[in-house]
Amino acid sequence: MEKVLFQTLEKAVYVDDKLVENKKGIVNNSTKEVIGIVGKNYKVVNNRTILNHFAEIADSLKLKWELADGWLIRGGAKTIMRIDFPDLEMAARKGDIVKFNATLTNGFNGFSSARLEMGFFRLVCTNGAIIGTKDYIVGYKHVGNVNEKIIEGFRTYLNDAVKKGREFITDLSKKNFLEPADVKILFDESDWIGDKQKENLKLEWKKQGAPLNAWLVFNVYTYIITHLMKINQENRNSKLKALYYRSLDWRTK
Repeated sequence: MEKVLFQTLEKAVYVDDKLVENKKGIVNNSTKEVIGIVGKNYKVVNNRTILNHFAEIADSLKLKWELADGWLIRGGAKTIMRIDFPDLEMAARKGDIVKFNATLTNGFNGFSSARLEMGFFRLVCTNGAIIGTKDYIVGYKHVGNVNEKIIEGFRTYLNDAVKKGREFITDLSKKNFLEPADVKILFDESDWIGDKQKENLKLEWKKQGAPLNAWLVFNVYTYIITHLMKINQENRNSKLKALYYRSLDWRTK
């Protein structure tokens, strides 16, 4: 995970050999790549600092956690870290264990603050989704000064997100589509993933035994997004969140 825990350097910016006094460059010290040009008053907060801040909050709640994965977007201009909570899990169906996790996004080009989003990870085929609930902002101004307000805010956010996730998974696990044709129509209407992926949906669905259960159909989608789409993790997370919202009304059909 060291790739996402890089330190940064600040460098002067020159244009045509002239110093740009109100700008500075942010450099990934591991790769020496420039990952942002920002205003001179911009305050960089490195991922290791943000992670330490998160650890203080989680530890104060006696919540076990671990940094499970990390991704660099545009060389590190934006980063995503996946945090697992080993004790937060549920059985969606027999032998189908889902663990709750979080993604912590940070940026170094002036466009992103540190944000925490909850999700879940399905162990049986290593795919998952983002729970559609308002993300939790890890405020820079609070780094190194964790107070009761932030801790309580995180506690409320975590409880709400896990509650929504459990309800969502339970409801889909109990819901079945009436006919195979209903699932095929659903795939055909998924214009947000493209024609090639529609065909992949159908192939994967048949490979899984053409299930009518809504939870299993949902996980055909997540498998395609997680394993077959050649997109970066930022776009993958966006599609997983979009899928969550689109599938909410499956429960009422």
